[in-house]
Amino acid sequence: MPAINRSELIQRRLENFLGTCLLLGSLATLAGLLGYLFAGWAGLLWTAAMVAVAAAALSGVPATIVLRRSGALPLAHWQAPRLYQIASELARRAELKHVPLLHYIPDEQINAFAVGSAQRGNGGIAITEGLLRALSLRETAAVIAHELSHLRHGDTRMLALASFLTNAIVYLGLFAQLTLLIAFPWLLEHEQGIPLISLFIIVISPTAALLLQLSLSRNREYAADLEAVALTGDPEGLAQALEVLEHYQSAWLESIFGKKRRLPLRHRWLSSHPPIQERIRRLQDLTNPPPTPPVIGIDCSHERADGWVQIPVRRLR
Repeated sequence: MPAINRSELIQRRLENFLGTCLLLGSLATLAGLLGYLFAGWAGLLWTAAMVAVAAAALSGVPATIVLRRSGALPLAHWQAPRLYQIASELARRAELKHVPLLHYIPDEQINAFAVGSAQRGNGGIAITEGLLRALSLRETAAVIAHELSHLRHGDTRMLALASFLTNAIVYLGLFAQLTLLIAFPWLLEHEQGIPLISLFIIVISPTAALLLQLSLSRNREYAADLEAVALTGDPEGLAQALEVLEHYQSAWLESIFGKKRRLPLRHRWLSSHPPIQERIRRLQDLTNPPPTPPVIGIDCSHERADGWVQIPVRRLR
């Protein structure tokens, strides 16, 4: 199976790391600027303290809360021994102390997501019924590697913090705009001016924060794809899984917009995930490296994943 060579892996990791730092730093800077505009240096310090408290609080949110709200059911080892074998091997390769607990969601959509923290031992990966029915064991292993990479690098906490910052910036920006609108007659009467830079920051901050958050989410998806390939040595398996997902999404879009219709390019800027074709293209570019041992046996790599899950799976409509 083709994998990724070490020099290219380091280069891609560096690019993703710098992009993450730039985007998350821009969000923090924007929040700090709004705090400074409201109350000077005191406002800046309050903003920094708020971010620190939020980061600590978000890291302590139990993963079970998110899973319970999603209708996820925990899978015991005896219910999915092959999937746990795959998850254990991937966790070993990722040098994690704890194997994430697998969860099952009785939903026909093709989806999977990670919650919690691998370092704290409360990480979990939820997989839908639709994914188990649609993907082979090889493709499912690639998806598990992708989600485990999110846990390994703390993406769940990072994106939760980015969401908190975005919401704070949006509310502060809208409050500042409303305050200026109410105070506008008084400012005219007393001939008080507003610096154009401050006005510009207040106006664009809500939109800029949202775009930065979504861009950060897309950046972490690319990074998780890369790290998944580094764990499995199988970019083709993840690319095939993405192709199945694209086929499902295309069928859904055609049912709404008609055949051969795609979302406009501007809407992709408002998406939390990169275009699937671009993700597949990046995976296909990973060629001519040394081989990596496969996560699963070649003899069963094309079997459907649901055949390895011993739970009552309802029939899809």
